[in-house]
Amino acid sequence: WHQLSKRWKNIIADSAGRLSSVIRDAILSTDEQLHRNGCDAVITLREYDMIPALITAAEDKSNPLAERSATTLLLLADALCEELAAPRDYQNRRDPHLVRAHVTGALEQSIDRFDHHKSREIVEAFLMLAGHENPLLNHILQHPHDKAYVTLVHLLSHSPRSGVVRLILKSLESPRPSSAICSILAHRDDIAFVRRMLTHFVEEVPKSTKHNLKRIESFSWLRDDLSLLAELNCEEQRGAIQLTMASGLNRIRAFEVVDFILAQGEAEARRAAAKALTEFRGTEAN
Repeated sequence: WHQLSKRWKNIIADSAGRLSSVIRDAILSTDEQLHRNGCDAVITLREYDMIPALITAAEDKSNPLAERSATTLLLLADALCEELAAPRDYQNRRDPHLVRAHVTGALEQSIDRFDHHKSREIVEAFLMLAGHENPLLNHILQHPHDKAYVTLVHLLSHSPRSGVVRLILKSLESPRPSSAICSILAHRDDIAFVRRMLTHFVEEVPKSTKHNLKRIESFSWLRDDLSLLAELNCEEQRGAIQLTMASGLNRIRAFEVVDFILAQGEAEARRAAAKALTEFRGTEAN
């Protein structure tokens, strides 16, 4: 595999299913080159059915190649997330949603064994592929003494992976998201997450989501000053207006956000700020 050209690998990809058994053997092998080839083939061919085998290899802490298996698991989960987020490609007979349902079960079983393997990568892959309504996810979030709780919440609080970010934002659509999710939304201030979150709220915020946003009374990225708002593009500034007005943020602080964007924002964002002024009373708003 490592001696093949990209052209040959593309040719092989057209009949990838025929290689499943040998790829699985390679992933579970302790031979350095064979294992490296198996992991590379899994990513190149997007062999999502190999996720259970990668989990098995990643859980084996006595195996010096376990770390590469865990890294490959994350890369494969990333690739599946891309397919799930994109419009369905019907030329590909494999339905990514059915694939996710299949591999999520294997990840759930591995989460139950977290005390044995303590693999951060397995937990992160689970977060990327589990829906926000996943029973195991919500059970762990509601039980801080669960053995996987600290690692899971740490990843929700810091992971930049699109699948994890998407999970956090989609959780706001739940009738009653866990307090941990609301706390994470309030405290995450990494710029990539903030930009993604604000883009999510550009359009009118649904009533169910507004109800949940009212539980969030502060945002770390708005705590000190408003200089971050000047770095945002027009769409993100519009999202900041929508999010600020829908949240439980102190109305004085909300007005300061509107005032800042009205004075310094992009044109469309200034229009959104002007519209938001109708929600305020007083001389300064007038």
